[in-house]
Amino acid sequence: MRMLWTRRRGVSTMIGGIIILTLFLSALSVMVFISQQYDNYQSTVENMNRRDVDAVSENLVGVYPGIVGGVNTTTGLMCPVPTGCSLLVSNEAGIGTEITRIYINSTYPNQTIAGCAYLCVFDEASVPTSFHFLQSSAFLNPAESSHQVTLYTNSTLALPIGVPGLNSITLVTTRGRMFSFQYPFPSAGAVSYLTTAIMKIAYTKMATGGYDSSKEQAAGGSGGPGYCHPNTESAIKIIAPSPYGTLYFVNPWIGSTIFNNAFPLSGGNTTMVYVYVNVTNSQNQPIVIVGGNIWLQVTYGVFSSTTHMLQSAYVLDIGGPLIGTYYNNGWSTSPSVSPSSTVTLIYKINSWSWLNAIPSGSWNPVGLTFSGVASMTSETTNGYFGGSTGVDGLYVSGASGC
Repeated sequence: MRMLWTRRRGVSTMIGGIIILTLFLSALSVMVFISQQYDNYQSTVENMNRRDVDAVSENLVGVYPGIVGGVNTTTGLMCPVPTGCSLLVSNEAGIGTEITRIYINSTYPNQTIAGCAYLCVFDEASVPTSFHFLQSSAFLNPAESSHQVTLYTNSTLALPIGVPGLNSITLVTTRGRMFSFQYPFPSAGAVSYLTTAIMKIAYTKMATGGYDSSKEQAAGGSGGPGYCHPNTESAIKIIAPSPYGTLYFVNPWIGSTIFNNAFPLSGGNTTMVYVYVNVTNSQNQPIVIVGGNIWLQVTYGVFSSTTHMLQSAYVLDIGGPLIGTYYNNGWSTSPSVSPSSTVTLIYKINSWSWLNAIPSGSWNPVGLTFSGVASMTSETTNGYFGGSTGVDGLYVSGASGC
């Protein structure tokens, strides 16, 4: 009996140990499972926080003038397939951003495009498709400036550009952020998008005793007293409308005889001077040039022959209006200059003045070099453009007239 009881106690101990081990393993499994689930939870929270931070970090900014290319008028926008239009956007964040949808809201009352009344929706497309945007242009790299998102419309989208802020453009990103801009973008003011190239001058005879640059040796004429440009210099011939006639432009220096005739100290002039300024449109949309002015100035000093000090100083100003342009091999008074294209601006120097009166007989303009600025503008309040560019120096040469 004692041996049987001992055996039974050993079995009970074994069974109890197994039960305790099972409970321990079960508790350990539960702890491991809970720990894994907590880790997964923390990982999910961290990923969500990181995505929230990325989403908050996104910063897309519209770039003036907003949409370029296509046909953009005062009443509508056409972005034909396959060329399309470019929506200019900058990514001012340190992370890449992808655009997934574009909304264009028009306040124009007669928007009649099917499925696009007032609010037009543009989704991604892998190939040029009307009322979509190109998928390959949807991603903006970190800190990328003036990125071009290509839009397509085969119908005219009524987006009047006459009043800034009349419509709106909204970009939706893959992270769920939305960025809205007014369209047309309000102009930041008079901004120059021009680079200067070269300046030349021409002069025409107004009356007896006047001079004409067509008689310079460079223009193939007979020359004569007062005409100083060498026959190795090439002249540029521009046919202007009445009353200007044909203008022969030569390098921007002029003999003192002709200069004094064009800008006399007293009385009227018998020679009219014109200035030719080449400028290039360096922005990515056309600019219209209608008006402008040119202003040139120099300081003229008289020194004492005994003290060798400045005895008196005079400021000379000459200038005048833009009378027209030469663009695409023709004269125009309001050209629309395409991006990267060069236009020639023609100014008429019809006014001059001296600050302080120059004593009679002491005027000697030889060796003076004028410097100044040429301005241009669209002369319109809607879609205004204004700019200016520095011009080459105008040199007055020759004590003997040349």
